[in-house]
Amino acid sequence: MKTWALFVLLAGCGSSGSGDGGDADADADADVDSDADADTDADTDVDSDADTDTDSDSDADSDTDADTDTGPVCDLDADGHDSVACGGDDCNDGDATIHPGADDRTTTIETIEEGTPYCCYPGQIGVAADGTVHVGYDIDDQIRHAFDDGGGFDFEDVSTGVSPTLAVAGDGTVRFAAVNPYWADTLLFLSNESGAWREEVIDGTPVISGAPAVAALDGDIHVTYVRANANALKHATDASGAWVADDVGQVAFGDLAIAVAPDGAVHVAYMDHSTFHVMHAVDDGGGWTVDDIARELGQTSIEIAVAPDGTPHLAWMGWATGDLNYATNATGDWVVDVIADEGVSAAAPAIAVDSGGHVFVSYTMVADVWLGTLRLATDAHGDWELSDVEGAGNEWTSGIAIGPDDAIHIAYGDNVDGFHAEISAADGIDQDCDGEAW
Repeated sequence: MKTWALFVLLAGCGSSGSGDGGDADADADADVDSDADADTDADTDVDSDADTDTDSDSDADSDTDADTDTGPVCDLDADGHDSVACGGDDCNDGDATIHPGADDRTTTIETIEEGTPYCCYPGQIGVAADGTVHVGYDIDDQIRHAFDDGGGFDFEDVSTGVSPTLAVAGDGTVRFAAVNPYWADTLLFLSNESGAWREEVIDGTPVISGAPAVAALDGDIHVTYVRANANALKHATDASGAWVADDVGQVAFGDLAIAVAPDGAVHVAYMDHSTFHVMHAVDDGGGWTVDDIARELGQTSIEIAVAPDGTPHLAWMGWATGDLNYATNATGDWVVDVIADEGVSAAAPAIAVDSGGHVFVSYTMVADVWLGTLRLATDAHGDWELSDVEGAGNEWTSGIAIGPDDAIHIAYGDNVDGFHAEISAADGIDQDCDGEAW
């Protein structure tokens, strides 16, 4: 009996369980826990954490991050739109500012002058190379110059006159052409080139009030106007150091428009006095060449801008229809297009072209006699796109200009206040996920 008892004792010392792993637990592996894997935790996988998956993090899923999700997050930027990968419509789920419904452009509105009836009409606008915004208009037969170099608008009275048009020279100085109604409607030129405003008489014979237009290129000034005695269309320049006028060889009336191409060619848009046709005249150094663009049934306001490649672009309101019309000879022949035919007058158009050759036309969709919705049309994406200017109320548009950064600047007003709208330049980002980058 003693011998048998000793045998049983020795057999019991061989293992603490029934496994064959050689360790102190009851399973078949070599670790000291009670499961069948080769690690030291209590689960059945082969990693060293305490969860039941096969990765080395402490969560219960099979990815390598430390969260407990089981699939992708569909709105990473929390902008309320799921990513395209999840079947949503957010084209960039890593940026909360990019999603359907976002604005491709940012519009900033600031007041030029308030509390002055009929402020800021005609509201000519130009932007200097340093970004300073200049606006010209008349109040009670006084030409007023407003300017904003980044700290808000200041303004100053320049001289007696009406119907001013404004040009900003390459050096940032401002030039006006205007009519002095108290000097037999003589044509005036005003400049702050010397630091103080200087006034000259371009033409001492009576001119038609409201008609002159001014443009500048590399310091040379060009003015177009109509003499009142025979409706003769004239052009004057100070390129030689003194004012020299020449005949365009046409009769005209109504508002005129002038622009100078980078190569120095002078472009004039006007309405023929006898035919009511929209006309274009250009002098590239060899004399004036005139083109008949389109027929209208009455006086209309015409505007012109020249692209960096020298192509002219015209915009005007159809007298009978109220449509917003556009013409260019970019293809070699003049092509006329209707930008807007919204059933109401597209009044007071103004036109500008950015550095990429994209055309922008501001206008007022008239709701009553004078005022209406301020709108912007552009062909930046090929076809004409029309939109309201965000933040503008019941207004009357007057002028548009492109800044050195290609931002769009519009001067406009109502019967009391004047305003400046700045619309951000194109940044190449498709902000609203419509497939077109602004």
